[in-house]
Amino acid sequence: MLDGGKINKYIAIENHPDDFILSSGMLFINNKPDTIITVFTGDNKDEGTRILCKDYNINHIELNLPNISIKDGINKLVDEDEKKLIETIKKFESFEKITQMGCGHPAHLWTSNIIQKNFNNVIFARDFPHSYKKKNKFECFSNNYINLISISNEKLFDEKINLFKKYYKTQRALLFFDKKYFDLKPSEEYYKINNNKKYFG
Repeated sequence: MLDGGKINKYIAIENHPDDFILSSGMLFINNKPDTIITVFTGDNKDEGTRILCKDYNINHIELNLPNISIKDGINKLVDEDEKKLIETIKKFESFEKITQMGCGHPAHLWTSNIIQKNFNNVIFARDFPHSYKKKNKFECFSNNYINLISISNEKLFDEKINLFKKYYKTQRALLFFDKKYFDLKPSEEYYKINNNKKYFG
């Protein structure tokens, strides 16, 4: 588990290209994962994580599940998609695992729910910027988790946003539409499941 902002050999499961850097970029800067698994890359257009992993010599796996929007919900997903995610993560049984909590986007919640049901001792990063858009929803959502650590460092935040700008050019509109959340320069928050309050959305 995270110890002083460091973690042993780990894999990162991101929902879309950019989610790992946006939610855990400060961790990434000082503590690279062995592997990044990108779940939703169905349109195959965003090469950001592919190039990032190539530049930093990180193993990258794309599951190529169909992209789903807030409007779609999870109706595009089938049992085979869930099985594919589970079987891929099982290959890394000896590794620590980090993913996003699942607050603010149906795709994030779908992934988080499956991981919670099938794996123990997973670290969940607070979704940025999604979880900041409805503060009350996050406060309710986070009741099911126990905070492990927060990484707060404005310089590191700026560095991770520079990584985002460099590798995720197709997503740079977020810097405009979600400017007020980026301007907060929030800490990265990491949680574990409260097993007494397990929640599946």
